[in-house]
Amino acid sequence: FNDQSIQENWHAKTLFWQLQQSPEMNIFQSFNENQAREMRRMIIDLILATDMTKHFTMLSDLKNEIARKGTRPEGWVESQGLLMQGILHTCDISNPAKPRPLCERWTDRVLAEFFKQGDREKEAGLPISPQCNRDTTSRAASQMGFIHFIVEPSYQTIAMLFPQVEQEVLPTITANMTYWVGVAEATEGIQVQASFKNGESTVKDKEKEKEKEKEGGKVKAPAEP
Repeated sequence: FNDQSIQENWHAKTLFWQLQQSPEMNIFQSFNENQAREMRRMIIDLILATDMTKHFTMLSDLKNEIARKGTRPEGWVESQGLLMQGILHTCDISNPAKPRPLCERWTDRVLAEFFKQGDREKEAGLPISPQCNRDTTSRAASQMGFIHFIVEPSYQTIAMLFPQVEQEVLPTITANMTYWVGVAEATEGIQVQASFKNGESTVKDKEKEKEKEKEGGKVKAPAEP
């Protein structure tokens, strides 16, 4: 895939292959040629938009479009593609938007996948990707960064268009952030000071505080999960 959205291109390829292999699931059979071509284009665009390297650009585009068109549905007739991409991508990063038992379950699944990737990278002599080193990645801190920098801003943006998200989903995200802060402080030796209202977040590891001060390092947002 020419090193471009490798995982997402693979997902799109696999989807269409599965549809060809399973006539009972092939929705394209009921479309004419033009409809099938347009539907295929739309599906590919939506899948490729879930690439995390496109996250901040897409979120910025969505915010700009909201500022330009407002929040009334009739204003979005010409921007349905961007809106669908934003919604699907938000669903794709929805682990912290789920009730805590599901949030924890999916956190562990994602981190297990990341750690397997890190093991393979280490074996191959490659740099280990962010959040993929099982020896140094903090379970709680990874989720705190993910929520604060990625998930919460995304859902806040979607909530501008769908007020129910603010009422039903954002409180769950806040509760999960509070939970991970408690885990970090109680079990991982991390002292956390966070203010979500003014957008400031500081995380300090007691055991590595001096080392981080020398390096000038700060906890950064993970690329994903």
